[in-house]
Amino acid sequence: PPDPAADARLAAWARGETGLPAVDAAMRALIHDGMLDAGRRGLLAAVGCGQLGLDPGACCRVLARLSADYDPRLHGAQFHAAVARRVDPLRWARAADPEGVFLRRWLPELADLPPDALHAPWTCPAAARRLGRRYPHPLVAPAPGRPAGSRSASPAARRQDSRQLAFDL
Repeated sequence: PPDPAADARLAAWARGETGLPAVDAAMRALIHDGMLDAGRRGLLAAVGCGQLGLDPGACCRVLARLSADYDPRLHGAQFHAAVARRVDPLRWARAADPEGVFLRRWLPELADLPPDALHAPWTCPAAARRLGRRYPHPLVAPAPGRPAGSRSASPAARRQDSRQLAFDL
């Protein structure tokens, strides 16, 4: 049966309107250019299918449609590997774009914010007033929860995982 809430989340993700700045900037860049670096493609897949709970097939179809270089023979396994990863989009963004250069380019509605507020506008009172008007509220809690019974990885393993989130889609 159709799930209107999932359809709405998929549509917001596909437009770059999830309220998660790193995800939205990456999607908007992909929409505009048809190309995106491997790390940001991995972020889109991991957050779309992980935190947003979207159907992997639907996410893959959106990315395939938007990507100028998509080839299912090359990218299918890489997409599914990225989907299997748990990613904190805020931590990922702060590591990948600490000054917010990429975010400012693709999120003009947040471009005048300082870096910390740019990455997490819901934490800054001045920026939070924009949420729901100029920029959407986050569709989900910005940091991923850990599945019940899972063990926290060591700091070295977490650093390794953040570097491993890259794939060519």
